[in-house]
Amino acid sequence: MTASETEKRLQRRAAAEASWAKTPDRAARMAAAHHARQVTRFENQVDPERKLAPEVRAQLVEKARRADALDMSRKAVAARRAKKAAKPKP
Repeated sequence: MTASETEKRLQRRAAAEASWAKTPDRAARMAAAHHARQVTRFENQVDPERKLAPEVRAQLVEKARRADALDMSRKAVAARRAKKAAKPKP
């Protein structure tokens, strides 16, 4: 890497850090990107070839998202129960 490439890289990193330093709500800044990534994930799951109408695909994406959330919730409950069962009783 040449000196100018190194300087450019460091300048970009410094600019990114400065930008994040001015961001009071990190979650809000990233919300659109997170939402888009999640929608794309579920679109690929329900209609990988993009043959469905957008309205139908959106409904299926919402159902897949809800099913995923319920599955994560079920797994969290099971993990909490297992942790509680493994805890020694005083």
